[in-house]
Amino acid sequence: MRGKVFNIRKLVFKLIFKLKLKIVSVINLIKFKLIWSIGRKCIFEGSIYIHDPSANVEIGDNVRFGPMVRIGGCSGSKIKIGNNVSINQGSYIISEESIVIGDDCRIGEYISIRDNDHRYQNPSTLIRKQGFMSKSVVIGNDVWIGRGSVICKGVSIGDGAVIGANSVVTKDVETMSVVAGIPAKVIKIRQ
Repeated sequence: MRGKVFNIRKLVFKLIFKLKLKIVSVINLIKFKLIWSIGRKCIFEGSIYIHDPSANVEIGDNVRFGPMVRIGGCSGSKIKIGNNVSINQGSYIISEESIVIGDDCRIGEYISIRDNDHRYQNPSTLIRKQGFMSKSVVIGNDVWIGRGSVICKGVSIGDGAVIGANSVVTKDVETMSVVAGIPAKVIKIRQ
């Protein structure tokens, strides 16, 4: 008898959790469709922080956002996310210029993709007052970016590439390359 009660509680918990997830996703979808171009069957699994709603954001079909994802852009910047992409919990996509993510990409938890850095060259001016330098980021199709990685400004990542967990990508990554480390270096080629 005790086992049945436990299983019923477990089932009720699962149903409530799925219902809550669906409600949050629908509310986010309605809210974001007011400011972004969003494809079909997109899922928002939790709160999504939007830095500036004036950025030009396009999201393809079947894109899944984990909880606590941050999408940020300034007026005139562009963020384009292809079809069948998953962006996991705690990831940041911050654009001053342009970030393009291709189709079928897997973006792990706590990833940072930024097309900009702070300027810091003038030691007589506070860093926060020196502005930003930016250069577009392009991520090809079928790319897997491992947990905790950082994609820096000006980087292009070729189709089918794999970025190892906790890597810092500062240079272009060729198609079908597997890179890892700080800074990321090629460790093998997918064949």
